[in-house]
Amino acid sequence: MNADRPPTRRISLDWLRAPLLGCVVVAPLVLLAVLLRWWLDWQISAVQLALGLTVAYAVAWRIAQSRIDRDERFGREEDPDPDS
Repeated sequence: MNADRPPTRRISLDWLRAPLLGCVVVAPLVLLAVLLRWWLDWQISAVQLALGLTVAYAVAWRIAQSRIDRDERFGREEDPDPDS
């Protein structure tokens, strides 16, 4: 039955994996920073917030990218093909 069907290409979502993990890591950090600023009655400028978000996202991106690189180095696949 599979011989009649042309081979399909799997779409790789690795490019999306790191940004999604980055957002998951950055969102709680941003919430914590905003709550701390509000709780301590400090004023946060747009520049401080932008710099903090940029640094937090860069760190999260690097962590996610290193995990992707490690998975590729050790030959792990997201969903192995059960037919082969």
